[in-house]
Amino acid sequence: MKIKKYILKYYMSDWRFLFFTTSILFISVIGMLLLPQALSNLIDKVVESNLDVISSLSENIFKIASVVTLFLLYVIGNNIRSAMFANKADLMVADIRRKLFGIGILKNYEESESPNKFYNIFSHDVTTAQSALANSVPEFQMALFQIIGALLLIVFINPSLGGVIFLGFVIIFLIIIYFEKMIRYLTIEARESYKEAFRVAKDPLFFNEFVIQSGAVEEEKDNFNRKLVDFVSKNKRKRRLNYILNFSFTLITFIYLSFFVIYAKYSMDNNEISKSEFFEFIAYSGILAFGIIRLMSSIGDFIKTEASLKSVETEFSNKNLLLPAKIEDESIFDRRELKLEINLQNDRSEENIELLLEKGQALLIKGDSGVGKSSLCRSFYRGSQGKRYRHQLSLCGFNLVGKGVLPSKIINYIPSEPYIFNKSIFDNLTYGLNFEVTKSDIFFALEVVKLKELVLSMPDGLNSLIDRSSPKLSTGEMQRLSLARAIISHPLVIILDESLSGVEEMLTEKIITNVKSTDILLIIISHRNSANKLAEKVIELK
Repeated sequence: MKIKKYILKYYMSDWRFLFFTTSILFISVIGMLLLPQALSNLIDKVVESNLDVISSLSENIFKIASVVTLFLLYVIGNNIRSAMFANKADLMVADIRRKLFGIGILKNYEESESPNKFYNIFSHDVTTAQSALANSVPEFQMALFQIIGALLLIVFINPSLGGVIFLGFVIIFLIIIYFEKMIRYLTIEARESYKEAFRVAKDPLFFNEFVIQSGAVEEEKDNFNRKLVDFVSKNKRKRRLNYILNFSFTLITFIYLSFFVIYAKYSMDNNEISKSEFFEFIAYSGILAFGIIRLMSSIGDFIKTEASLKSVETEFSNKNLLLPAKIEDESIFDRRELKLEINLQNDRSEENIELLLEKGQALLIKGDSGVGKSSLCRSFYRGSQGKRYRHQLSLCGFNLVGKGVLPSKIINYIPSEPYIFNKSIFDNLTYGLNFEVTKSDIFFALEVVKLKELVLSMPDGLNSLIDRSSPKLSTGEMQRLSLARAIISHPLVIILDESLSGVEEMLTEKIITNVKSTDILLIIISHRNSANKLAEKVIELK
C-alpha cells in the first residue's frame, strides 16, 4: 500500500475540503493582516480626540467593532481550519490502520502477550504522520499566506524600507533552501539511528541470534553494548546539530527584523513615517517573523513525516514480515482438502492429544475456568506456544507455529466481547478488509448469523448507525455481527471464544450449523452443556 496515495486522497482529491479550508484560510489571514491597520486607526482617533478616552471610544464604536470582528475572524477561522485538518488526519490515519489490520500486521496487538515486533515502529511512524498532517499542513499554509501578505503590506506602507526588507527575506529564504538538504539528512539519519538503537535494545531475539552466532557470549555482549551506545551517541550528535541549525535560523530572522525595526524607529524620529505607520510596521514585522518560524517548523515536520511514511512503505513492501493476507498459493491452503491437525502436550500431566479436523467440522474445547482454554486458542492465531499446553498446529500440511501473528484470512479469532464501533453496520462489517466486498457477500454473511431480516427491517438498512452508549442491537446481536464480519473475510478457521454467549441456545445451534456449511473449520470455547452436540470433536482441558 502506498501511503502517499492516502495523503493525496484526503488532502487533494477532496475539492470540497480544499475549497472550504482555503476560503477559511483566506478570511483568517485577511483578518490578521487588517487588524494592525484597524488598531492603528483607532489609536490615532483616540489620541487625536480632545474628549476623554471613554467618549472617544464611544464615538469610534464602528472602528472598535471592526477591530473585534477582524480578531474574531482570525481566531475562529484558524480554529475551524485546525479542527477540519485534525478530523481529516484522523480519517486518513484510521484508513491506514485499517489497512494494517487488514493485512494482519497489527492484528489483535492490544491483547497479544508478544506483540508484533513491528508495531512499535508502525505506531511511531503513523502517529508522526498524523501529527504533521493535522498541524503542519495548516501551519505551512498559514505561514505562506502570512509571509506574502505581511511583505506586501510592509512594501505598501513604505516602498523603500519595505523593498529592503523584502530583499532581506529573499536572502533568508535562499539560506533556508540551501540548508534544507542538511536538515533533511540530519533529521532522517538521526531518526534511523534511533530506530536501529530501538530495535537492538528492544528485540531480545536479535540479541540472542547475535550472541549465538558469535559463540563468545561475554565478548559479543560488550560489542553489543558498545554498538548500542554508539547508535545513541550518533543520534544525539545529529539531533543537537539539527537543533543548532533551527535555532540559528530563528536567531538570524529576529536579528534581521530587529535591525529594520530600529531603522523604522529612526525613520519615525526623522518624520519620514508616521507613528501609526511605525505601529503597523512593527506589527507586520512580527507577523513576518513568526511566519518564517512557522515555515521552518513546518518544513522540519514535513521532513520527519516523509521519513516516517517512507519507513511504513518499506515495511509494507517487505513480503517476509508475515504470511500474505491474500492467500495467493492455493496449493498450500486447498479449501477442497481443508484439514487442521492439532497436537497438544500438557507439560504437567504429560497428557498428549492428537486430532484431525476436516472442513465443515467443529472442535469444542471444554474445561473449568482458568484452565487455559482462551490462552491456548489465542496462541493458535499468534503462531506461538501456550503457557500450559504446547502444541503443533498444521493446516493442509503447512506448519503454523512460529510464523508470527497469522492474518485473519487464515485464522480469525472472535472474543466474547464484540468489537463494535460507533459507525454504520456496513462499516462494522467491512472494517479491516483489504479487498472489495459486494452487498451479496454481506447479506450472505448476515443470513448465516440470522441477522439479515433484522438489518433489512431497519429504516437505513446497512447504513444504520450503531451507538454503543445507547445500542440498537443487543449483546447477542452484536456478537452475531462480529461473527458475520469474520465470515465475510472467508477465513479457513474461526475461533469462537464464548463468542455467542449472549445468543439463545437454539439460535446458536442454527448459526453454528450454517457456519459449518460454508466449509469453515470451527474451534469453539463454551461453558454450555448443550455445546457438545455442536461439535464433531471435543477436547476437555484439565
